Amino acid sequence: MSTHPIDWSKVPHTNLVSDSEDDAKVAEAKAGEKQRREEEAKAERGGEKRKKAHMMTEEGEDDEDTEEVFVVPRVMVEEQRNALGMLTQALAQVAERMAAVEARDEERLAMEQETIEIHRAHLAMVRRAVDCEEEWLELERVQLSIAQQWTEDLWKMGMLMRSPFVYSSKGKERAVETEAEAEERGEEMDDKDEDAQGEEE
Repeated sequence: MSTHPIDWSKVPHTNLVSDSEDDAKVAEAKAGEKQRREEEAKAERGGEKRKKAHMMTEEGEDDEDTEEVFVVPRVMVEEQRNALGMLTQALAQVAERMAAVEARDEERLAMEQETIEIHRAHLAMVRRAVDCEEEWLELERVQLSIAQQWTEDLWKMGMLMRSPFVYSSKGKERAVETEAEAEERGEEMDDKDEDAQGEEE
């Protein structure tokens, strides 16, 4: 009996019956079972081949089959190793850059702090200068007030007491008469003139 099913439709003047359909199904089932067994046998042979290649590789033996089986994994391992090395270097560089950036940030913060301290010192000096100027102006006001008060006191003393001022002129002292003394002497001179005129008459 053939393993391939018979296509009864190609046979002329033949009608398909149930028995022929059953034979075709049985033939298909046998063909599928045979194919499955062949695939399982191939898989078992491949597993034994890989196991043998692995054992030969561990023992240090070279085989063409081992190269075919392991050539792709070795390349992948080397690529992964190279990628890992590159990533490690990149991480180290990033760490160095971050440390440098942090150092620059610390220097910048220190410089900003010093600048702030300088500005504070400058403001303190400006405030001290303003305070000193205000104190100097206040001192001038006090001195001017004292001078005005002294002038007013001298004027009041001269007007109220009518005391003569004595000053030196060419080494000699001369008294300055007050207005009251001048008036008194004028009256005395007038009286003397009247007396002299009376005697003459």
